[in-house]
Amino acid sequence: MKPIYLSRVGISNFRTYGEDFSLDLPEEPGLTVICGMNGLGKTAFFDAIEWALLGEIQRLSSDRLRKPEGNPLTREGAVAGSHRVELSWGSDQKVIRSEQATPAPAQLTALLKDPDWGPQIHDLAVYLRLTHFLPQATRERFLERDGKAQWSLLQGPAGVERLERLRKMLDDGKARNAFDRRIASLEKLQAEVTQRTEDWKKLLAEQERWTNVASAAAAISPEELQQVLRELESAAPATPAKSIQKEPVQRLAAMRTTVETVTMALRNRHRDLSRLETSTRRYAGLTQRIRTMQETHASAQKDLEESRRNQEDAKGKVTNVR
Repeated sequence: MKPIYLSRVGISNFRTYGEDFSLDLPEEPGLTVICGMNGLGKTAFFDAIEWALLGEIQRLSSDRLRKPEGNPLTREGAVAGSHRVELSWGSDQKVIRSEQATPAPAQLTALLKDPDWGPQIHDLAVYLRLTHFLPQATRERFLERDGKAQWSLLQGPAGVERLERLRKMLDDGKARNAFDRRIASLEKLQAEVTQRTEDWKKLLAEQERWTNVASAAAAISPEELQQVLRELESAAPATPAKSIQKEPVQRLAAMRTTVETVTMALRNRHRDLSRLETSTRRYAGLTQRIRTMQETHASAQKDLEESRRNQEDAKGKVTNVR
């Protein structure tokens, strides 16, 4: 993916900013420092970027920061709802947010995420706060939050919710019983197919043997032909008893029909066996995947607890130094 850089920030009637303020930034790697006295709009500048990307400003969720009346984002004295922020990436990528215009989440995600990066961004606000892109106030930063709040933010990106849904589905008795019944049915089918395959191999061996006998002899006597037919009919499954009373040609034709029927049935059984093997592999893969996700979950919880203990130790040391 070709890297992109924020090239321009346009702010109009937003917080402390008047109409048509803009700041151009170099489209290259580097560090831009914004400095000034208190009250000149440094925090409001980053508020504008956060609002343009998310449609909200987390630090303004507190009632004490809101205006008594009206929208807290519109500059005092400006027309109500006239605030507007425009972010530009190069000459062809632009995000505009106002009371009348709202960018699509997919557009924002496409700008901020490399398409080759596998995981999806389900909550853009959490994603940006975990990267320390948004928090301006210390209390809003990830490392300053308590363990419960940190874990709440990490659950989405870590896939814990999806893992929990899978766990509940697999722990459900009905689902487990359904899997067990399906596996038992497929195992029974596999046994039947295996038996029929063995029977078919025996028939082929007999056919080859009698073919060799016929090739070795110039002719076969009626008694030998009757013996051959009796052996074939006794080996073939589900041969009608009345076919024994027919003429040899008719009996051979009946044997051919039986062989063709068995061949078709075996093909179907082979197909079912292939499906059984595929289902078994998928079930084993799913089981291994769940086990891996559970181990990852446990490791993440352990790391989080270790991080929380280190954080508490560090805070205690800072308190002692003070």
